[in-house]
Amino acid sequence: MRPMQARTIAWLLAAFTLAACDGVGRSLVDIEKSLPSPGLKLECRKPPICAAYAPIELPVNIPGKLVLPVSLVGCEGRVEVCAPDIAADEDAGTDDCGEPRDLSELEMLAGQDVACRELSFAIPDDGAATWSVPRLRLSRVNLSIEAKRAVTIELPEALIADAFIQLRGPITLAISNARGVTDARVRSGLSASGAPIVMLRESKAERLAMAGRDGGTFEGEVRIVRSELVDSQLNARSIELESVAVTKSQIEAERFDATDVRFDIARLFFTRARISATDLNIVEIARCGALSLLQSAAATSSFAACSDEPARMYGSKLHEVWVNGAIEADKTVFDVARFGVADSVEILGWDANINVSMFCGADDRLQLSGGLVECTACDGDSLAEDESVCNMPMGFRSQRNSCMNLIRAPMCWPPLPVRMRPEVLK
Repeated sequence: MRPMQARTIAWLLAAFTLAACDGVGRSLVDIEKSLPSPGLKLECRKPPICAAYAPIELPVNIPGKLVLPVSLVGCEGRVEVCAPDIAADEDAGTDDCGEPRDLSELEMLAGQDVACRELSFAIPDDGAATWSVPRLRLSRVNLSIEAKRAVTIELPEALIADAFIQLRGPITLAISNARGVTDARVRSGLSASGAPIVMLRESKAERLAMAGRDGGTFEGEVRIVRSELVDSQLNARSIELESVAVTKSQIEAERFDATDVRFDIARLFFTRARISATDLNIVEIARCGALSLLQSAAATSSFAACSDEPARMYGSKLHEVWVNGAIEADKTVFDVARFGVADSVEILGWDANINVSMFCGADDRLQLSGGLVECTACDGDSLAEDESVCNMPMGFRSQRNSCMNLIRAPMCWPPLPVRMRPEVLK
């Protein structure tokens, strides 16, 4: 071989070698680790047993459902205004205590310390629509505000500790950039004029309690944005959370919307819910009417059967979960799941993966199009009926399953519909 040819071949070999490197000779792929070892045998993890979900234990200091005024024992000499609306009998008149103050007096408290007081304010029928009271500090205060028209009360940079606030009428209470909200209790009173709205923005609330009269539902809306909620209990008609961290809390709502939320140890009750881009860690969904779960993750959590319509899960990942009731899953992964422990499941899935899981319900049903079922077992009579498992037009793949019907599932008949989703425009 001529010297020039040898040098050319050497350069070509070097070029092929560097093609698999980062430019300085380091391998982009660990080739040895990427190759299977001779005789390697893939084994399944053991599926979970059909044990019931252990109820979540919330802290003992979480507020109770009955939202009551703050005790002012020891403050009698400093109480300046009697507010009968927040007494035990909310229907009592004002004859013995005088008329409520004008709300303009509340504005005068900006930047002030208000402690050991009982205050009642009435919003005039005309005048300003927004009232701002910055840097208000409330401690051991019972505050009642009533309005017959829509108004907004802003409390920027407030410091609220051990305070009771009652809102009657279409009042929006906006708390933002709070320096602290601790042991705050907010209650909606009876009013024919409308329901209140409470907004918490860029604040941290500890032991926050919200409810209606006699521990019922807060009649208005609760909106919490870019905030933190700890050891709290909310019971409202409508609750919206956006970019919120919720820890050791209980939330109950007729309409619940959570976006970009992290739950750590929580119990949820709702009639209708939409949960998106959210992490649920040790969460018990104890009551569900209807649920849409989108692009979310759940771990060590329990999903009660939804009573009104199937729970719909899109593009989500669930690990070590308890799943009950009717489910429609699209591109969702179930890993180490217990299906049907409390209520038998009926799963309708498109490109859904089920890994290392256990079917527990006697009447469980599984209908899949695409996806993979792997290392999954059945307890007792679960999925034992011939028609309990079937393939939709694009059959699912089955690997190393112990249920006979998962191994050789027939086609569904009559044929089930294809994915109920608009086609992506190309």
